[in-house]
Amino acid sequence: MVNMYEDDVLEIFVGTQNRENYYRSGDDVIVMCVYSAVKNAKQLRISVHKCINQICRELYATNKNFVPINGVNRIVDESVPGMVYLTIPGAGPNTGGRYQCKMDYREPRNNHYKSIATEYENLLLKSRFN
Repeated sequence: MVNMYEDDVLEIFVGTQNRENYYRSGDDVIVMCVYSAVKNAKQLRISVHKCINQICRELYATNKNFVPINGVNRIVDESVPGMVYLTIPGAGPNTGGRYQCKMDYREPRNNHYKSIATEYENLLLKSRFN
């Protein structure tokens, strides 16, 4: 959990329905970001990033259309205020990687731009031998 400013909270979970951070090919994978920003924040934007090696790509952002990336061909967006809730149906071998949530906004008092991010959360492909 990240709590950088008085009212900011940002958490991430990546895994399967049974709350594990590993998956098998064909599993549905969940990416969830729970957030709370300063009251009356302007231009609030929540985004989810997926990284393989050192290359990170934006997977999802509020007010933006989904664009498929390596390992994530489709998402089901069931987000509600305060929580981004994405399901990646039928995950494949390239769905694994490091995922991160980011929150960007302008403060209502002084219009300063704020940006906070979670640590990376790993999603691992479980081998058929485990």
